[in-house]
Amino acid sequence: MTQFVTLLMFCSFSFAPLQAISSPTADRVWTAAELEDRFGALNSPVLVEGDTLTFIAKSNGRALRVVGTFNQDLERIGETDFHMLVKNIPNLDRAVVRYRIEKKDNAGLILGKIKSDFSVWRGPLAPPELPIRSDLKGSILQQEVFSAALNEKRPVQVYLPPQHDKAQSYPIFYMTDGNSIQGYASILEGLITDGKISPAIIVGVPHGGYTGDPNEKYDAAKDLRQIEYLARFGEFIEGADTTRFEKHKKFFVEEVSLWAETNYGASADAAYRFYLGSSNGGSFGVTLGLEYPQHFSKLITYAIGWQFSLKKPDWDKQHYPQFYIGTGSLDDFLKTGQSWAKMLETGGYKHHYTEWVTGHSALFWREDFHNAAQWALGQSPAR
Repeated sequence: MTQFVTLLMFCSFSFAPLQAISSPTADRVWTAAELEDRFGALNSPVLVEGDTLTFIAKSNGRALRVVGTFNQDLERIGETDFHMLVKNIPNLDRAVVRYRIEKKDNAGLILGKIKSDFSVWRGPLAPPELPIRSDLKGSILQQEVFSAALNEKRPVQVYLPPQHDKAQSYPIFYMTDGNSIQGYASILEGLITDGKISPAIIVGVPHGGYTGDPNEKYDAAKDLRQIEYLARFGEFIEGADTTRFEKHKKFFVEEVSLWAETNYGASADAAYRFYLGSSNGGSFGVTLGLEYPQHFSKLITYAIGWQFSLKKPDWDKQHYPQFYIGTGSLDDFLKTGQSWAKMLETGGYKHHYTEWVTGHSALFWREDFHNAAQWALGQSPAR
């Protein structure tokens, strides 16, 4: 029999409360006809009532899973073709939920995507969407830098603002996961052209990638992103290069900075030198702030998750780096980010903490950069 999956969408009409079907294991036994009559006309897999968000989809013969902000299986409702996942989320009206429904086989493996792209549901009080601009007036350059520390060439991407003149000195953001520079450059340029910040540069430094065979079992010893970004990670992984973290740190902080200052007018003044990183890159930022307190004046760190990066800071109270800490209330890394903020607060160090109602989300990190960039450059964030 041909397998099919139907997504049910939410129209603008009102509908009865969902209490009677608040979970697939509710006492009431729903017939297929009743469910079809109740949900068959909807045109979004997301239903919302109060702080309850429900994913509902239809599939004959295949299990379903939602991925994105949540990564969980939908439960089949009785013997029907309907599947459901119910999430109770405090402050749902402020939430940004990224999702995609996928089909699974009997072994739990993903067979395919119902839609190739992720969709986003935003609560009525959530931050507004900030789309990526494809028509940048500035430029993004693909370059290479030879690293003496790593003894290899590394790709680097550089965003230069409109009318860039390398004879001038520009504030600069040094960014991990540099292949994501387009989205951040779009946000930065919007702020520049709107007159909210002065022109600035982004240098995006990609990680070393995964050197193992993607068709074979994952080998953490070949995951250079984790090895390069996470302090002490190599100590826990058999066969990992335990020297690479220090070498990469020297490359990122010293070699890339000198290269950018020499070639693009990046400021050599720490007051205008900033860091930007998320997830493992957020953890890397904590390490850099602790070990190079005079190099970056401000560090923007999202979704800090590696607890071994955290240490009680012992900075000069008159001269220390300030942190912008962003995390999602639905992110598994929430507590690590909160712990770092608490350490800074306890130590009497000025910092900024922001928390969105969302998960481990690159969408959040990119859109909130609208606020963080203004914070870094001494402007009041306003959206």
